[in-house]
Amino acid sequence: STYVDELGPLPFFGHTIDGNQNGRTAIDEHLALLRKHLPINQLTMISDRGTYSVGHLLRLKAESSYAICSVPWGEFRDLFDEHFNSLMWQEASYLSLEQQRRRDSESALPQEHYELAVLRHQLRDDATKKEIACRVIFVFSTADQKVVRQQRQKQIDQIREGLEKTKRNVARRGPYSDEASVDRRVNRLLGNKDAAKYFSWKMVELTKKQQQELRSPERGSRPPTHRFEWTFDQKAVLADADYDGYSALVTTVPQNHLSADALFTKFKQQTYSEQIKRSIKGPLAVRPIFLHTPQRVEALVYLMIAVLML
Repeated sequence: STYVDELGPLPFFGHTIDGNQNGRTAIDEHLALLRKHLPINQLTMISDRGTYSVGHLLRLKAESSYAICSVPWGEFRDLFDEHFNSLMWQEASYLSLEQQRRRDSESALPQEHYELAVLRHQLRDDATKKEIACRVIFVFSTADQKVVRQQRQKQIDQIREGLEKTKRNVARRGPYSDEASVDRRVNRLLGNKDAAKYFSWKMVELTKKQQQELRSPERGSRPPTHRFEWTFDQKAVLADADYDGYSALVTTVPQNHLSADALFTKFKQQTYSEQIKRSIKGPLAVRPIFLHTPQRVEALVYLMIAVLML
């Protein structure tokens, strides 16, 4: 945990967890340890989407505390669509140091910004059936929109190029052009790329007549027995592009405490926390660590945290 003020980030609490724990389990344990060891009457925890759950919000509420969490877009996309036409957007006051510099120096570089829209909402925990009131803060980033579109186009171009190479290889019945080899090759090409969902492909077996009608193969090639076909879904790309640059936060901080704009600024201060955590985690990159038990590794980490805090 890190506290950020006008002087920068100050780490004040840390603990190690099992590497097999997911974010939701880890933040539950983290909150319990905070409450056990620190006399904090009211807490506002800021965390990322990996730790988000309605159960986490309810645990904080039971401790008279609040949360600001980024949330998985897929879980809030339908809510965004339902209320999109009634959302009131305002430009956020938060600007990164680089964007502040660009404005102060009248730089010709792009001046990016964030826009915010707030929606009051009720969330329900499936496990306990309990509900909690919150504010969903929809965020639009001009910079993120550009980055997402560039990354998508890069993936699309890579996949297209790979599929065309496979098509040419199958057409000349080159090496590894049998169905099993092509299947492995295309699966490696698509991998876990987000853009893979826009493509579909198939191997079409040629009839004897089709094989005879094909021109003589080039030198070093054999008459093809199949044709490789692939398609690209441009409509799906355009549909996804409508959401480029959008994300969402959920907060249980009452509106009379802090505005959505102020909460967003605090959320973006996680950058400072991440920077300080790199200092804590960095020395562990040294290999090997001559410790023989998990308990000793944990003790070393605690010692590093204590020293770096000092």
